This record gives sequence, structure tokens and C-alpha cells, in this order.
Amino acid sequence: PQAAAPPDLTENEVNQIKNYVGGETEYTQLMEWSANNLDEATIKGFDDVVTNGNPQAIKLALKGLMAEYESENGYEGRMLTGKAAKAEVGFRSQAEVVAAMSDPRYDKDEAYRADVFAKLERSNLNY
Repeated sequence: PQAAAPPDLTENEVNQIKNYVGGETEYTQLMEWSANNLDEATIKGFDDVVTNGNPQAIKLALKGLMAEYESENGYEGRMLTGKAAKAEVGFRSQAEVVAAMSDPRYDKDEAYRADVFAKLERSNLNY
């Protein structure tokens, strides 16, 4: 496949296309892998799309190349980071309420006491 984009694309469009696969380095690696691992008909098809110069069509073709590359190289997906979901659970029984209020922190720690009150509000207990 062609490593260079056609001359009628703007520099911004070229950067967007390369960033679509992860950046300049990843784009170059994908092109090298494709040249060494794909049949001539597939390479010609990709080159025709790139020569056309339509950024959306190029991204679509790259998506196909990436899928083949990732499939053959055991790619397991990109890891996304974030915070774990916070479970907003109340007390499940009156015994849990008593245990929380019996904790020495209940009398000494204002933050702990506020947590107990908040959890009590989320509880569905019949008194």
C-alpha cells in the first residue's frame, strides 16, 4: 500500500488519517505489514482508494487493514481507563445499621457518621 497520501489532501486531512490508526508510527507499521502480508489485489484496491483522495473512504479502507492486522497479530483491543462504578447500596438489615452505629468511628469521625447517614437514606428498611 501507499505510505504517502495523495497530493490533493490537506496536511490536516493527512494527519487525521494517520491519527485514525494511532499516529505516524502506527500508520507506517500498518503500511509495512500490509505490503508484506496482503495479496496484490488487496494492495491495489487500497492504493486505488488512497489515490482517489477521499478521506472518509481512506479511513474506511484503513479500518479494514487494521482489522486484518489486529486479527493476525493477536490484538486484544485498546484498554480504556476510568473509575470503577461506585455502588450506591444502603443497609440491608437493621443489624447492619446497629453495627455501623456501634463502630467507635461513629462517635469520633464526622465523615464516617455522614457516610452512615447517607447509607441509611439509601436503605429500604421498615422500622
